Amino acid sequence: MRMQELDRSECLELLGSRTVGRVALSAADGLTILPVNHVVHDGTVVFRTLPYGVIAMTAPDAEVAFEVDDLDEETRSGWSVVATGTCRRVEDPGQVQAVRREGEPEPWAEGQRTLYLRIDDPTLTGRRLLP
Repeated sequence: MRMQELDRSECLELLGSRTVGRVALSAADGLTILPVNHVVHDGTVVFRTLPYGVIAMTAPDAEVAFEVDDLDEETRSGWSVVATGTCRRVEDPGQVQAVRREGEPEPWAEGQRTLYLRIDDPTLTGRRLLP
């Protein structure tokens, strides 16, 4: 097996190739990792959440990590991309519309996920494991 480091453009491409990732944050009861649907917009990771859920209460203005991967257990190959940075609310209606035009992050879970969050100027790291 050979490990390959991915550059920023490859990381953004792979982040955008999936619709589900995991956001890691520090909640009141400790570190938490939660799945969310997302899109990549202007080099940022954008996702929607409940306005009064754990993500909404702890992620805005905090440092978070976001991870997307693809693994093939049969060939023992795959890739992983991690984006880290400050999470911000997307409050400007024009910015929300721009995200929607490019591809709405469609939550799978029920509930009114009306709060848009983004990871501003993320630091991206990625690796690919090749057979």
